[in-house]
Amino acid sequence: MYSFIAASKDKKLGGNMPATYSPLSDCNPHCIHYVLETCYGLWGHVAIHWRKISADERGITWAELLQFIRGIPHSVLWRHNIAGDLPRRKRSHKMSRKKCMALVKAARRSKPFTYCHHEKTARNIGIMRRMNAEGFTVNMSTDTMREAAHWFHAVPDLPIVTLLPLSSPKVQEVDGVKIIKCPAEYSDVGCGPICAHTMCANPNRDWVIGFTAHSTKAKQADIIARG
Repeated sequence: MYSFIAASKDKKLGGNMPATYSPLSDCNPHCIHYVLETCYGLWGHVAIHWRKISADERGITWAELLQFIRGIPHSVLWRHNIAGDLPRRKRSHKMSRKKCMALVKAARRSKPFTYCHHEKTARNIGIMRRMNAEGFTVNMSTDTMREAAHWFHAVPDLPIVTLLPLSSPKVQEVDGVKIIKCPAEYSDVGCGPICAHTMCANPNRDWVIGFTAHSTKAKQADIIARG
């Protein structure tokens, strides 16, 4: 099942931003944060809601989700997947092109942004590229700053985000790539509307956005961020 929240009360999102959840089955089963349980979605209040959606104990169908997305007002900024990932084929590492493009079509009037931690195969990258080209901002997620720098150079047309060590400064440079820590982590700006419009919802940026771990397993995630 899926979840659509018309006005999220998530403090980091800045309040009242539409948002969604997708089931755990949409996530990359080989994601290191899934395997080591360092994903923030597996802990805290987010986990309570996400687990019920993933177990089909609450939520809406895929068709209903698309209908709600179609109803988001023109040009309104919204976050796809507070937890979860873009649709993938069953029992496969391949993203579902059909479902991803259905999302793009449903969201054509609004301004969506999300993050993708699926395997970085040529096929999956191609789907992310097409989604971004058609107005659905998909940030490629990486786990270390060096990995982020690699993909920034390899696919310069895709927006990149990365996990940061807990002690990271606001701005740094790695392998010639500027990495800026999410301003919502150290200020009252929140994600929307100003921050997200210029940061995560902006696909045409020449820097990587970094996030420090913020789950119950933050210390374990920090080890991953340090490589």
